[in-house]
Amino acid sequence: MNLQLGRGWVMTPSFGGGYYNASSGLDLGFDAEFRSGIEISKRFRNGHRLGLSFAHLSNGSLSDKNPGTESFGIVYSIPLDFIFRTRPASPL
Repeated sequence: MNLQLGRGWVMTPSFGGGYYNASSGLDLGFDAEFRSGIEISKRFRNGHRLGLSFAHLSNGSLSDKNPGTESFGIVYSIPLDFIFRTRPASPL
């Protein structure tokens, strides 16, 4: 979901869940993991966006051990219609 902030600025919140099996050696405290994040970006005339993102990943305190992590990123987005657009129909 994109929230328009005005003057081409867009905020995109996100949330997701996943499963992690600790058999690979890294114990995250619980099999369920959750990621929540937010992105703030500037939309350009061609639909491309450039912005910053922040996210947190953890098990949501479902166990006593909760080694969460944070990530920051630079985001560049290209709309799918820009990649897959077709040529306009020629006039008859």
